[in-house]
Amino acid sequence: MMGPGDVGRGDVPESPYSDATLSEAEMNALVATIQSTTLTSSREVSADGRLRDVVKYDLVNARGAGEGRLPTLDIVHERFSGLVSEMLARITSVKVNVRPETAVILKFAEFGAALPNPYVMQVLELGGLRGAALLGIAPSLMFHLIDVLLGGAANKAVDASAILSQRGLTGVEKRLFAHIVRLLGTELAQAWDGVAAVSIRPVRAESEPKHAAIFEPSEMVVHAAFHVEMPGCQGEFRIIIPQSALRPVEKKLASGLVESGADNVEDWEGVIADILSEVPVQCTAELGHTQMSLGDLLRLQVGSVIRLDRDPESEITVFIEGAPKFTGSISVHVGNFAVNIGQQLSPREQGDGKAAPDSNARTGPATDTQTESRTNSDPNHAGAPGASGTTSRPSTHREVRS
Repeated sequence: MMGPGDVGRGDVPESPYSDATLSEAEMNALVATIQSTTLTSSREVSADGRLRDVVKYDLVNARGAGEGRLPTLDIVHERFSGLVSEMLARITSVKVNVRPETAVILKFAEFGAALPNPYVMQVLELGGLRGAALLGIAPSLMFHLIDVLLGGAANKAVDASAILSQRGLTGVEKRLFAHIVRLLGTELAQAWDGVAAVSIRPVRAESEPKHAAIFEPSEMVVHAAFHVEMPGCQGEFRIIIPQSALRPVEKKLASGLVESGADNVEDWEGVIADILSEVPVQCTAELGHTQMSLGDLLRLQVGSVIRLDRDPESEITVFIEGAPKFTGSISVHVGNFAVNIGQQLSPREQGDGKAAPDSNARTGPATDTQTESRTNSDPNHAGAPGASGTTSRPSTHREVRS
């Protein structure tokens, strides 16, 4: 027998909320809480009488808020700013400074609400990433660049907002704006090199932001602003990319590292080659060498002759920074002794070559030549070639190898 509070086998206890329904006011409050993006806190009294902080949590955009920092994207935008500065300086012939702001993630509705009206917008087809994008530019900056492209003065400012409010964009202005966007796209592709193969293609231009609202108001977008300063004009342009388009490169953008592309390597090779071509190197031509005892060395006097291991017609070795590189022969050029380069030594011959004389023992430049007078100090070599009298032979260094 079961009592009133007993539950039979197979029976499920009835929930006190099984028949409860939410009123319209409660449903509206729940939806408002889920859609709210503001993190606010309140203090409430719990069941045990203690005060507890209750924080409203953004259930929809919690993941996006956690990924707000994209250090690699900031690096890309720094690089992009430098490239745009150089590009605008080329087409305007004046100094241009482009300064980026830190990229932020926000709802598209928030971005649109902060834009002035009129404001020139270009709808873009985004290559390399998914979807579309927007590029906005301050009217004063756009008209200033168009004026310069058409041959106007680079330091003349116009009231572009008033012009757009009256008539909008003309067909010529739209085409010139598309040309400016393509120039920016070239620099943007180079700035993204090493992260992703990004490209942009202009689709259409609008002078009212509401006509370029291609994203849902609640869609999260990445907003990057760039401030431009040049003589006669200051303004900004903005690039808006949906956050969903960056998902394929999300990890790279959060890593803070940018890989170097192959084109950059080739550019650096040319720069390094130009720098290395200006580096001075020491060239030494060795006429020969010999060995002698310490006693013979001490008996050397002015006019003594040291016999080398080569005859006057033998090839000599030319050393570059102490390494044997060429063979050559002694000659005369413009009244000075010179060396005619014969042939380059093979890698094996270079490896077997003897070290060049120490440059610290020289009293003159390594490539200078001099006439060396020699007499034989050994009586046993009186009949040797050059033993009688004094001989003059060219030498490119002033030391004796022992």
